[in-house]
Amino acid sequence: MRLISTIFRILTTFGCYPTKSTGMKHHSSINHSTYCNGSITNGKSHHINGTCVPSKPTNEVFNGNHVKNGIETVTETLPNKVTATPTVRPTIPFYMLVSNYLSHAILLIFGHFDDFLRRIGWIHSIEKVEHNRDGYPALFSSFHAFYFRNIILRMINMWCHPIVSVPGATIEILERKFGPYNESWQYTGKSFKAINMGSYNYLGFAENQGPRIESILTDIPKNGVGLASSPNELGTFKKYAHLEAQVAQFLGVEDSVVIGMGFATNALGLPCLFGPGSLVISDQLNHASLVLGCKLSGAKVRVFKHNDMQHLEKLLKEAVIQGQPTPNGFGRKCVQPWKKIIIIVEGIYSMEGTIVNLPEVIRLKKRYKAYLYMDEAHSIGAMGSRGRGICDYYSCDPKEVDILMGTFTKSFAASGGYIAGTKTVIDYIRSSSPSFYYCTTMAPPVVQQVSYIMDQFLAMDKNNNRSKEICDIQQRILQLKHNTIYFRTKLKELGFHVDGDVDSPVVPIMAYAPAHLKCLIRELLDRGIATTGASFPVTSLTGIRARFCLSAAHTNQMIEDVIVCLAEIGQKIGITFDAK
Repeated sequence: MRLISTIFRILTTFGCYPTKSTGMKHHSSINHSTYCNGSITNGKSHHINGTCVPSKPTNEVFNGNHVKNGIETVTETLPNKVTATPTVRPTIPFYMLVSNYLSHAILLIFGHFDDFLRRIGWIHSIEKVEHNRDGYPALFSSFHAFYFRNIILRMINMWCHPIVSVPGATIEILERKFGPYNESWQYTGKSFKAINMGSYNYLGFAENQGPRIESILTDIPKNGVGLASSPNELGTFKKYAHLEAQVAQFLGVEDSVVIGMGFATNALGLPCLFGPGSLVISDQLNHASLVLGCKLSGAKVRVFKHNDMQHLEKLLKEAVIQGQPTPNGFGRKCVQPWKKIIIIVEGIYSMEGTIVNLPEVIRLKKRYKAYLYMDEAHSIGAMGSRGRGICDYYSCDPKEVDILMGTFTKSFAASGGYIAGTKTVIDYIRSSSPSFYYCTTMAPPVVQQVSYIMDQFLAMDKNNNRSKEICDIQQRILQLKHNTIYFRTKLKELGFHVDGDVDSPVVPIMAYAPAHLKCLIRELLDRGIATTGASFPVTSLTGIRARFCLSAAHTNQMIEDVIVCLAEIGQKIGITFDAK
């Protein structure tokens, strides 16, 4: 396979194969040189027997930035307004495209051969077989089971790592010993530490000590650890209602509703907002919770190409002009307008790291009189000069987005989610959403965790009016911005294919082949760096990638260590496609 890849790589040097495609990029007025004040040559990693090993996390001064409470101080300021300009997204090189298809073809061939040997008893069968079901149709898709058994299991030891620490800047991972075909594993009783590049700990609040944790411990004797009831019965308490008011104030809207599970916020919230006779125009790469919510609603769904505003406008125009075909009772169909048209997008797309072109979406929704639902699970707290999400990032009025949705599982290091908008809409959700009738209320300690951080956000504006000194929450936002731009810039300089926008803390590195992905994650883990990977069916067949999530808790030294190791590994396995 390496020989075939090498041959096609040589051939492509004499041809004109595209390596980039145009999408949308979001530029701020920040001078990137202020963030690129380090270089790979001055990284303080050390080598043992030729292997790059990250040095120990530092809590001292690095490149002029001081550390305070685990977060390095950054003196730059964020721009108040950002404009959307064309972006360049990576495209798979031709030789890697062929290599990818050949890799999957070989895996499928050997998978069928292994299954044949299992059926005749030559090798141990790991297939889950239903017994005493003669004449019954299979409950599970045979291809899905086949793909998992013969391809996914080969890579399963690269993710799903059990940890025994908070998912902070560093984590402690339990060591496992895997059996044949990775079918099972056992704990060895050992653990090891690693730099955590895989958790959504954007603002670094995944901590188990400090004033916030003390406030939670103080609150537990008062409100307990759970209410064991839904919000519409016995599950609403004073602190819970206070959090809903805080979220509404934080977002700049009339009201909000808080739900105990982020996935359920979309999956059970969307069906009560629209139904049959409505049209949903959804981004091609929207999260599974949004897809499930649309299916449960019974509305008609049309999909537009990812972040493609021209395609979105085309679908809106067709929806307004053509309407919906409706039977008239005489065997014919008449055309009626849709009851409502809803555009559904995400703020940051978690697998691509791209940022929605919100100003253009708002313009189109106003022009065609559509509603707008925006999922800010990954952008709330992490984007904008005040951490208010994508509306803050673009300086858009949040009231121009009809429904704002987000979760507390990322920047707030908690659980649950919210839906925010006008009081009329939120009251209707409270009375109609299954999450208020059948789901347990968010646990009081979690409510206290989110409420404490909300207080910091809301106090930030007051502090700015009284003093120019940067408060803790502002420092975290600045540090996240610093880490994101610096990390992305260095990776592109090394020649990696990096997807997403420059300000997005989700940083995918394209591997394009399952073997490359497994090798990349394995090599990083051996060097004390933990991250996650994604392959088909989570991504497209050729969209295989490793995903890095930046955090305000990452020190500059940690990021330098990761960059040095990636530079070595990228050259070793051949994924620095644009290296000069």
